[in-house]
Amino acid sequence: MGDIMTSSLKEIWSGEEAEKVRDQHRKPESLTINACQNCYGPHKFVENVINNFIHYLHFKRPEISTEEFGDTLTVLLEGMDQKMKNGDTPALQNFVKSTFDLIDRGQRLSPEQTHAKEPISTS
Repeated sequence: MGDIMTSSLKEIWSGEEAEKVRDQHRKPESLTINACQNCYGPHKFVENVINNFIHYLHFKRPEISTEEFGDTLTVLLEGMDQKMKNGDTPALQNFVKSTFDLIDRGQRLSPEQTHAKEPISTS
């Protein structure tokens, strides 16, 4: 899309190539970018799970630090990505439910543990 060494971020963001990428994302069926073709963004349920998780996390842990919030969200996203790559819908459902359950119990989650079968708490 651009070279940060020769253009400003604003120039890259406003450039023709960036606009082409945005146009493709407005019409996911037209995506030609391999990494974007494998993205789960077009799956509406992902947006719902993430939005509900963020709201639930803030409701259950209003004092959560920015760092811990990022770590916790990373656990959810990486775990969902792993389950979706395998195409195992029941495993995805179980992973999401167990992640919500850990938050409900007030437990902290760590991205280093995402590759476990289910999310593992650090407390």
